[in-house]
Amino acid sequence: MKKIISTLALLLIVSTTAFCQTDKEYSETLKKFFEISGSNASVSAGLDQMMELLKTQLPTLDEKEWTKVYKDIIEESMNEYIEMIIPIYQKYLTKSDLEEMIKFYQTPIGQKFSKSNTSITKDVMSVSQEWGMKLSSKLMETIQKENE
Repeated sequence: MKKIISTLALLLIVSTTAFCQTDKEYSETLKKFFEISGSNASVSAGLDQMMELLKTQLPTLDEKEWTKVYKDIIEESMNEYIEMIIPIYQKYLTKSDLEEMIKFYQTPIGQKFSKSNTSITKDVMSVSQEWGMKLSSKLMETIQKENE
């Protein structure tokens, strides 16, 4: 009985260690993917907008303080964000998938897309907001006509 329990305990320790290593490897691969794909830049652009909004609400902080807050908080927050989304990415993509996508982003067209992605996202968001407002108006118009 002791041998069975010892064997099970050993298997549990080995599998837990292997799982943690896999998660660490996946995490590092995902971080590299975020960096090379331009995802970090897109997230940073959103965070920059948030910081600008906060600056208007807290005008007493000088630029040096804002820079320190931004660097300290954002850096820590980005790592936390990536750790939070690992299970989502693992649900759909293997470490090997991420590595293949990293290879793509190392090509000239991948680098071009990476550099353009933040600007594309901003432009698409602007168009999406306009489209959403038009769609909302049309829906309200149609609903009002139906209720007359």
